[in-house]
Amino acid sequence: MLGAESDRAMNLELLRPFTVEEVKHALDSMHPLKSPDLTVCLLFSISVAGLYSPELVYDFRPISLCNVVYKLASKEIANSMKPFLDTLISQSQSAFIPSRSILDNVLVAYEVNHYLSHKYQDNSGHIALKLDLNKAYDRVEWHFLERVMKRLGFDSHFVGLIMLCVKSVSFSFMLNGVSFGHLQPYLFLFCVEAFCDMVRREEAVGSIHEVCVCRSSPRVSHLLFADNTLLFCDANQATLQSVCGLLTKFEEGSGVQVNYQKSAVVLSKNVRHHTQEELAAFIGVVRITKNEKYLGLPSIIGRSKREVFAGLKEKVWRRLQVWTSKRLSQAGRGVLIQSVILDQECNRKIHCVAWSTLCKSKKDDGLGFKRFPYQNMALLSKQGWRLVSNPQVLAYQILRARYFPNSDFSSAQIGSNPSVM
Repeated sequence: MLGAESDRAMNLELLRPFTVEEVKHALDSMHPLKSPDLTVCLLFSISVAGLYSPELVYDFRPISLCNVVYKLASKEIANSMKPFLDTLISQSQSAFIPSRSILDNVLVAYEVNHYLSHKYQDNSGHIALKLDLNKAYDRVEWHFLERVMKRLGFDSHFVGLIMLCVKSVSFSFMLNGVSFGHLQPYLFLFCVEAFCDMVRREEAVGSIHEVCVCRSSPRVSHLLFADNTLLFCDANQATLQSVCGLLTKFEEGSGVQVNYQKSAVVLSKNVRHHTQEELAAFIGVVRITKNEKYLGLPSIIGRSKREVFAGLKEKVWRRLQVWTSKRLSQAGRGVLIQSVILDQECNRKIHCVAWSTLCKSKKDDGLGFKRFPYQNMALLSKQGWRLVSNPQVLAYQILRARYFPNSDFSSAQIGSNPSVM
Protein backbone atom coordinates (compact mmCIF):
# COMPACT_ATOMS: atom_id res chain seq x y z
CA MET A 1 0.00 0.00 0.00
CA LEU A 2 1.05 3.59 -0.57
CA GLY A 3 2.58 5.37 2.44
CA ALA A 4 0.09 6.75 4.96
CA GLU A 5 -3.58 6.10 4.23
CA SER A 6 -6.33 8.66 4.44
CA ASP A 7 -8.51 8.17 7.50
CA ARG A 8 -12.24 8.55 7.89
CA ALA A 9 -11.99 11.96 9.55
CA MET A 10 -10.03 13.34 6.61
CA ASN A 11 -12.56 12.06 4.08
CA LEU A 12 -15.39 13.60 6.08
CA GLU A 13 -13.54 16.92 6.02
CA LEU A 14 -12.89 16.70 2.28
CA LEU A 15 -16.55 15.88 1.54
CA ARG A 16 -17.87 18.67 3.75
CA PRO A 17 -19.71 21.42 1.81
CA PHE A 18 -17.77 24.66 1.41
CA THR A 19 -18.81 27.54 3.65
CA VAL A 20 -19.44 31.08 2.47
CA GLU A 21 -16.36 32.30 4.34
CA GLU A 22 -14.14 29.71 2.63
CA VAL A 23 -15.44 30.69 -0.80
CA LYS A 24 -14.85 34.38 -0.08
CA HIS A 25 -11.34 33.65 1.18
CA ALA A 26 -10.51 31.62 -1.94
CA LEU A 27 -11.89 34.33 -4.21
CA ASP A 28 -10.02 37.11 -2.41
CA SER A 29 -6.75 35.19 -2.62
CA MET A 30 -6.91 34.99 -6.42
CA HIS A 31 -4.90 37.36 -8.55
CA PRO A 32 -7.30 40.10 -9.70
CA LEU A 33 -5.96 40.13 -13.27
CA LYS A 34 -5.78 36.36 -13.91
CA SER A 35 -9.49 35.50 -14.13
CA PRO A 36 -11.33 35.95 -17.46
CA ASP A 37 -14.95 37.02 -17.75
CA LEU A 38 -17.58 34.83 -16.08
CA THR A 39 -19.19 34.12 -19.46
CA VAL A 40 -16.08 32.21 -20.57
CA CYS A 41 -16.86 28.51 -20.15
CA LEU A 42 -14.02 26.77 -21.97
CA LEU A 43 -10.69 25.68 -20.57
CA PHE A 44 -7.94 26.52 -23.03
CA SER A 45 -4.60 24.83 -23.41
CA ILE A 46 -2.19 27.63 -24.18
CA SER A 47 1.08 26.72 -25.81
CA VAL A 48 3.99 28.82 -24.64
CA ALA A 49 7.22 28.42 -26.52
CA GLY A 50 9.80 26.53 -24.49
CA LEU A 51 12.46 27.18 -27.14
CA TYR A 52 13.62 30.33 -28.85
CA SER A 53 12.90 28.89 -32.32
CA PRO A 54 10.12 26.29 -31.93
CA GLU A 55 9.36 24.18 -34.99
CA LEU A 56 7.19 21.31 -33.70
CA VAL A 57 4.19 21.09 -31.39
CA TYR A 58 6.47 19.08 -29.08
CA ASP A 59 8.50 22.27 -28.52
CA PHE A 60 5.58 24.00 -26.78
CA ARG A 61 4.29 23.71 -23.21
CA PRO A 62 0.50 23.48 -22.70
CA ILE A 63 -0.72 25.77 -19.93
CA SER A 64 -4.32 25.92 -18.76
CA LEU A 65 -6.38 29.10 -18.80
CA CYS A 66 -9.76 28.59 -17.14
CA ASN A 67 -12.78 30.60 -16.10
CA VAL A 68 -13.19 32.03 -12.62
CA VAL A 69 -15.81 29.46 -11.55
CA TYR A 70 -13.51 26.54 -12.32
CA LYS A 71 -10.57 28.30 -10.66
CA LEU A 72 -12.66 28.96 -7.57
CA ALA A 73 -13.78 25.33 -7.32
CA SER A 74 -10.29 23.95 -7.89
CA LYS A 75 -8.79 26.34 -5.35
CA GLU A 76 -11.35 25.30 -2.74
CA ILE A 77 -10.58 21.62 -3.34
CA ALA A 78 -6.84 22.31 -3.18
CA ASN A 79 -7.24 24.26 0.08
CA SER A 80 -9.18 21.38 1.61
CA MET A 81 -6.45 18.88 0.68
CA LYS A 82 -3.51 21.02 1.78
CA PRO A 83 -3.66 20.26 5.56
CA PHE A 84 -3.45 16.49 4.90
CA LEU A 85 -0.55 16.46 2.45
CA ASP A 86 2.06 16.13 5.18
CA THR A 87 0.66 12.75 6.25
CA LEU A 88 -0.09 11.51 2.73
CA ILE A 89 3.23 12.35 1.07
CA SER A 90 6.50 10.74 2.18
CA GLN A 91 9.36 12.78 3.66
CA SER A 92 11.44 12.38 0.49
CA GLN A 93 9.12 14.85 -1.29
CA SER A 94 9.46 18.52 -0.30
CA ALA A 95 7.46 20.40 -2.95
CA PHE A 96 4.11 22.16 -2.42
CA ILE A 97 3.76 20.94 1.18
CA PRO A 98 3.41 23.84 3.66
CA SER A 99 5.56 22.33 6.43
CA ARG A 100 8.47 21.46 4.12
CA SER A 101 11.12 23.48 2.31
CA ILE A 102 13.18 23.18 -0.85
CA LEU A 103 16.29 23.58 1.31
CA ASP A 104 15.54 20.26 3.01
CA ASN A 105 16.35 18.39 -0.18
CA VAL A 106 19.32 20.64 -0.91
CA LEU A 107 20.84 19.88 2.50
CA VAL A 108 20.35 16.12 2.13
CA ALA A 109 21.70 16.13 -1.44
CA TYR A 110 24.81 18.05 -0.34
CA GLU A 111 25.54 15.62 2.47
CA VAL A 112 25.06 12.54 0.29
CA ASN A 113 27.13 13.94 -2.59
CA HIS A 114 29.84 14.97 -0.12
CA TYR A 115 29.86 11.39 1.16
CA LEU A 116 30.16 10.02 -2.39
CA SER A 117 32.95 12.42 -3.36
CA HIS A 118 35.01 11.45 -0.28
CA LYS A 119 34.46 7.69 -0.34
CA TYR A 120 37.83 6.25 -1.32
CA GLN A 121 37.81 3.02 0.68
CA ASP A 122 35.38 0.09 0.91
CA ASN A 123 34.59 -2.18 -2.02
CA SER A 124 30.92 -1.18 -2.38
CA GLY A 125 30.50 1.90 -4.54
CA HIS A 126 27.41 4.10 -4.74
CA ILE A 127 25.71 6.04 -7.48
CA ALA A 128 23.51 9.15 -7.56
CA LEU A 129 21.13 9.22 -10.53
CA LYS A 130 19.56 12.56 -11.41
CA LEU A 131 16.43 12.02 -13.50
CA ASP A 132 14.82 14.53 -15.82
CA LEU A 133 11.11 13.82 -16.30
CA ASN A 134 10.02 14.97 -19.74
CA LYS A 135 7.13 17.48 -19.38
CA ALA A 136 5.96 15.50 -16.36
CA TYR A 137 2.88 17.59 -15.55
CA ASP A 138 1.42 17.14 -19.03
CA ARG A 139 1.84 13.38 -19.42
CA VAL A 140 0.12 11.82 -16.40
CA GLU A 141 -2.58 9.34 -17.42
CA TRP A 142 -6.03 10.02 -15.95
CA HIS A 143 -6.71 6.39 -15.02
CA PHE A 144 -3.34 6.22 -13.24
CA LEU A 145 -4.17 9.29 -11.16
CA GLU A 146 -7.59 7.86 -10.28
CA ARG A 147 -6.08 4.53 -9.26
CA VAL A 148 -3.40 6.17 -7.10
CA MET A 149 -5.91 8.35 -5.25
CA LYS A 150 -8.05 5.32 -4.44
CA ARG A 151 -4.97 3.46 -3.20
CA LEU A 152 -4.16 6.43 -0.96
CA GLY A 153 -7.56 5.96 0.66
CA PHE A 154 -9.54 8.89 -0.73
CA ASP A 155 -13.30 8.47 -0.76
CA SER A 156 -14.67 7.40 -4.15
CA HIS A 157 -16.99 10.42 -4.26
CA PHE A 158 -14.07 12.80 -3.71
CA VAL A 159 -12.01 10.98 -6.34
CA GLY A 160 -14.93 11.34 -8.74
CA LEU A 161 -15.02 15.07 -8.04
CA ILE A 162 -11.31 15.36 -8.79
CA MET A 163 -11.64 13.37 -12.01
CA LEU A 164 -14.59 15.54 -13.03
CA CYS A 165 -12.33 18.58 -12.77
CA VAL A 166 -9.61 16.79 -14.72
CA LYS A 167 -11.67 15.17 -17.47
CA SER A 168 -14.44 17.67 -18.20
CA VAL A 169 -12.24 19.94 -20.29
CA SER A 170 -12.25 21.09 -23.89
CA PHE A 171 -8.89 22.08 -25.36
CA SER A 172 -7.75 24.46 -28.09
CA PHE A 173 -4.30 25.82 -28.90
CA MET A 174 -3.41 29.45 -28.35
CA LEU A 175 -0.16 31.42 -28.29
CA ASN A 176 1.18 33.07 -25.12
CA GLY A 177 -0.66 33.03 -21.82
CA VAL A 178 -0.50 32.52 -18.09
CA SER A 179 -0.05 29.67 -15.62
CA PHE A 180 -2.29 26.72 -14.75
CA GLY A 181 -4.73 26.09 -11.92
CA HIS A 182 -4.37 25.09 -8.30
CA LEU A 183 -5.04 21.34 -8.37
CA GLN A 184 -2.37 20.21 -10.79
CA PRO A 185 0.68 20.38 -8.44
CA TYR A 186 -1.07 18.40 -5.68
CA LEU A 187 -2.38 15.77 -8.09
CA PHE A 188 1.10 15.33 -9.51
CA LEU A 189 2.43 14.77 -5.98
CA PHE A 190 0.03 11.82 -5.65
CA CYS A 191 1.37 10.32 -8.88
CA VAL A 192 5.00 10.76 -7.80
CA GLU A 193 4.13 9.17 -4.45
CA ALA A 194 3.34 6.02 -6.42
CA PHE A 195 6.91 6.12 -7.71
CA CYS A 196 8.20 6.44 -4.13
CA ASP A 197 6.12 3.41 -3.19
CA MET A 198 7.67 1.44 -6.04
CA VAL A 199 11.15 2.37 -4.79
CA ARG A 200 10.25 1.26 -1.27
CA ARG A 201 9.02 -2.08 -2.61
CA GLU A 202 12.35 -2.64 -4.37
CA GLU A 203 14.14 -1.80 -1.13
CA ALA A 204 12.00 -4.32 0.77
CA VAL A 205 12.99 -7.19 -1.53
CA GLY A 206 16.66 -6.14 -1.53
CA SER A 207 16.90 -5.08 -5.18
CA ILE A 208 17.91 -1.53 -4.20
CA HIS A 209 20.10 -0.61 -1.25
CA GLU A 210 20.01 2.89 0.19
CA VAL A 211 22.98 5.16 0.94
CA CYS A 212 23.95 5.84 4.55
CA VAL A 213 26.26 8.85 5.06
CA CYS A 214 27.34 7.74 8.55
CA ARG A 215 26.74 4.93 11.02
CA SER A 216 23.67 6.34 12.81
CA SER A 217 22.24 8.29 9.87
CA PRO A 218 18.91 7.47 8.21
CA ARG A 219 19.28 5.67 4.90
CA VAL A 220 18.42 7.62 1.74
CA SER A 221 17.36 6.09 -1.56
CA HIS A 222 15.49 8.92 -3.28
CA LEU A 223 14.80 12.65 -3.05
CA LEU A 224 12.09 14.51 -4.93
CA PHE A 225 11.08 18.10 -5.42
CA ALA A 226 8.03 17.91 -7.70
CA ASP A 227 9.51 16.27 -10.84
CA ASN A 228 13.16 16.79 -9.84
CA THR A 229 14.27 13.29 -8.84
CA LEU A 230 17.47 11.93 -7.29
CA LEU A 231 18.02 8.19 -6.82
CA PHE A 232 20.81 6.73 -4.67
CA CYS A 233 21.83 3.07 -4.85
CA ASP A 234 24.74 0.63 -5.18
CA ALA A 235 26.98 1.03 -8.22
CA ASN A 236 26.57 -2.34 -9.95
CA GLN A 237 24.71 -3.55 -13.01
CA ALA A 238 22.31 -5.78 -11.06
CA THR A 239 21.03 -2.82 -9.03
CA LEU A 240 20.87 -0.54 -12.06
CA GLN A 241 18.93 -3.19 -13.95
CA SER A 242 16.34 -3.14 -11.15
CA VAL A 243 16.27 0.67 -11.33
CA CYS A 244 15.74 0.63 -15.09
CA GLY A 245 12.95 -1.92 -14.71
CA LEU A 246 11.33 0.23 -12.04
CA LEU A 247 11.49 3.31 -14.28
CA THR A 248 10.02 1.38 -17.20
CA LYS A 249 7.07 0.21 -15.09
CA PHE A 250 6.46 3.75 -13.86
CA GLU A 251 6.59 5.14 -17.41
CA GLU A 252 4.14 2.53 -18.70
CA GLY A 253 1.71 3.02 -15.83
CA SER A 254 1.76 6.79 -15.40
CA GLY A 255 2.55 8.06 -18.88
CA VAL A 256 5.46 10.11 -17.53
CA GLN A 257 8.67 9.65 -19.52
CA VAL A 258 12.28 9.96 -18.38
CA ASN A 259 14.48 12.11 -20.62
CA TYR A 260 17.74 10.16 -20.46
CA GLN A 261 19.52 12.75 -22.61
CA LYS A 262 19.16 15.32 -19.82
CA SER A 263 19.65 12.88 -16.96
CA ALA A 264 23.05 12.30 -15.36
CA VAL A 265 24.91 10.17 -12.82
CA VAL A 266 27.53 10.81 -10.15
CA LEU A 267 29.53 7.89 -8.74
CA SER A 268 31.53 7.56 -5.56
CA LYS A 269 35.30 7.91 -5.71
CA ASN A 270 35.98 4.25 -4.96
CA VAL A 271 34.42 3.17 -8.28
CA ARG A 272 37.06 2.72 -10.96
CA HIS A 273 37.00 5.04 -13.95
CA HIS A 274 36.25 2.40 -16.59
CA THR A 275 33.48 0.98 -14.37
CA GLN A 276 31.95 4.44 -14.08
CA GLU A 277 31.83 4.74 -17.87
CA GLU A 278 30.29 1.28 -18.21
CA LEU A 279 27.55 1.99 -15.66
CA ALA A 280 26.70 5.36 -17.22
CA ALA A 281 26.48 3.73 -20.65
CA PHE A 282 24.34 0.91 -19.22
CA ILE A 283 21.70 3.42 -18.08
CA GLY A 284 22.15 5.64 -21.13
CA VAL A 285 23.02 8.88 -19.33
CA VAL A 286 26.09 11.10 -19.08
CA ARG A 287 28.54 10.93 -16.19
CA ILE A 288 29.37 14.15 -14.38
CA THR A 289 32.13 14.93 -11.92
CA LYS A 290 31.64 18.59 -11.03
CA ASN A 291 29.65 21.78 -11.62
CA GLU A 292 26.32 19.94 -11.75
CA LYS A 293 23.34 21.75 -10.21
CA TYR A 294 20.46 20.43 -8.16
CA LEU A 295 17.45 22.71 -7.60
CA GLY A 296 19.47 25.67 -8.88
CA LEU A 297 22.48 25.17 -6.60
CA PRO A 298 25.76 23.33 -7.30
CA SER A 299 25.47 19.81 -5.92
CA ILE A 300 29.23 19.21 -5.82
CA ILE A 301 31.67 21.87 -4.64
CA GLY A 302 35.37 21.12 -4.94
CA ARG A 303 38.41 23.07 -3.90
CA SER A 304 38.02 25.74 -6.57
CA LYS A 305 35.13 27.96 -5.48
CA ARG A 306 35.93 30.32 -8.37
CA GLU A 307 35.15 27.59 -10.90
CA VAL A 308 31.93 26.55 -9.16
CA PHE A 309 30.46 30.04 -9.08
CA ALA A 310 31.84 31.21 -12.45
CA GLY A 311 28.42 30.88 -14.07
CA LEU A 312 26.78 32.94 -11.34
CA LYS A 313 29.43 35.63 -11.69
CA GLU A 314 28.88 35.73 -15.45
CA LYS A 315 25.14 36.31 -14.96
CA VAL A 316 25.87 39.15 -12.55
CA TRP A 317 28.19 40.92 -14.95
CA ARG A 318 25.66 40.58 -17.78
CA ARG A 319 23.15 42.40 -15.59
CA LEU A 320 25.68 45.09 -14.78
CA GLN A 321 26.21 45.78 -18.48
CA VAL A 322 22.85 47.55 -18.63
CA TRP A 323 24.61 50.55 -17.11
CA THR A 324 26.10 51.27 -20.51
CA SER A 325 22.68 51.31 -22.20
CA LYS A 326 20.55 53.02 -19.54
CA ARG A 327 20.88 56.40 -17.92
CA LEU A 328 20.48 55.48 -14.30
CA SER A 329 20.28 58.06 -11.55
CA GLN A 330 22.43 57.76 -8.45
CA ALA A 331 19.50 56.20 -6.59
CA GLY A 332 18.92 53.75 -9.43
CA ARG A 333 22.55 52.73 -9.43
CA GLY A 334 22.37 52.20 -5.68
CA VAL A 335 19.41 49.84 -6.07
CA LEU A 336 21.18 47.93 -8.86
CA ILE A 337 24.33 47.59 -6.77
CA GLN A 338 22.32 46.22 -3.85
CA SER A 339 20.71 43.59 -6.08
CA VAL A 340 23.99 42.18 -7.44
CA ILE A 341 26.73 43.03 -4.97
CA LEU A 342 26.26 39.80 -3.02
CA ASP A 343 27.46 37.87 -6.07
CA GLN A 344 30.68 39.83 -6.62
CA GLU A 345 34.12 38.85 -5.41
CA CYS A 346 34.74 39.67 -1.76
CA ASN A 347 38.48 40.37 -1.91
CA ARG A 348 39.61 43.27 0.24
CA LYS A 349 40.15 46.46 -1.75
CA ILE A 350 40.61 50.16 -1.10
CA HIS A 351 37.22 51.92 -1.13
CA CYS A 352 36.60 55.62 -1.57
CA VAL A 353 33.86 55.52 1.07
CA ALA A 354 33.83 53.46 4.25
CA TRP A 355 31.51 50.46 4.10
CA SER A 356 29.95 51.48 7.39
CA THR A 357 28.90 54.74 5.73
CA LEU A 358 27.32 52.92 2.78
CA CYS A 359 25.31 50.77 5.20
CA LYS A 360 23.69 53.80 6.79
CA SER A 361 20.11 54.55 5.85
CA LYS A 362 19.48 57.03 3.05
CA LYS A 363 18.09 59.60 5.46
CA ASP A 364 21.47 59.46 7.25
CA ASP A 365 23.37 60.15 3.98
CA GLY A 366 24.09 56.47 3.27
CA LEU A 367 22.95 54.16 0.48
CA GLY A 368 20.98 51.75 2.63
CA PHE A 369 23.16 48.71 1.93
CA LYS A 370 22.67 45.73 4.19
CA ARG A 371 25.48 44.48 6.37
CA PHE A 372 25.91 41.23 4.53
CA PRO A 373 27.70 39.24 7.27
CA TYR A 374 24.80 40.02 9.62
CA GLN A 375 22.27 39.26 6.90
CA ASN A 376 23.94 35.93 6.16
CA MET A 377 24.01 35.06 9.86
CA ALA A 378 20.31 35.91 10.17
CA LEU A 379 19.40 33.65 7.25
CA LEU A 380 21.52 30.80 8.63
CA SER A 381 19.89 31.22 12.03
CA LYS A 382 16.45 31.13 10.43
CA GLN A 383 17.27 27.88 8.64
CA GLY A 384 18.77 26.40 11.81
CA TRP A 385 15.68 27.30 13.83
CA ARG A 386 13.43 25.73 11.21
CA LEU A 387 15.38 22.47 11.41
CA VAL A 388 15.36 22.44 15.22
CA SER A 389 11.62 23.12 15.22
CA ASN A 390 11.00 20.19 12.85
CA PRO A 391 13.11 17.25 14.11
CA GLN A 392 11.11 14.81 11.99
CA VAL A 393 12.58 16.32 8.80
CA LEU A 394 15.07 14.05 7.03
CA ALA A 395 17.64 16.85 6.71
CA TYR A 396 17.69 17.41 10.48
CA GLN A 397 18.08 13.69 11.19
CA ILE A 398 21.05 13.39 8.83
CA LEU A 399 22.74 16.55 10.13
CA ARG A 400 22.26 15.37 13.69
CA ALA A 401 23.79 11.98 12.96
CA ARG A 402 26.73 13.62 11.21
CA TYR A 403 27.57 16.59 13.44
CA PHE A 404 25.90 16.33 16.86
CA PRO A 405 24.82 12.74 17.61
CA ASN A 406 25.47 13.11 21.35
CA SER A 407 24.58 16.77 21.88
CA ASP A 408 22.08 19.39 20.81
CA PHE A 409 22.10 21.69 17.77
CA SER A 410 23.67 24.64 19.62
CA SER A 411 26.68 22.50 20.63
CA ALA A 412 27.30 20.99 17.18
CA GLN A 413 30.89 20.74 15.90
CA ILE A 414 31.89 20.67 12.22
CA GLY A 415 34.09 17.61 12.71
CA SER A 416 37.06 16.49 10.65
CA ASN A 417 35.39 16.09 7.25
CA PRO A 418 32.44 18.49 7.00
CA SER A 419 30.55 19.40 3.85
CA VAL A 420 30.23 22.98 2.65
CA MET A 421 26.79 23.17 4.26
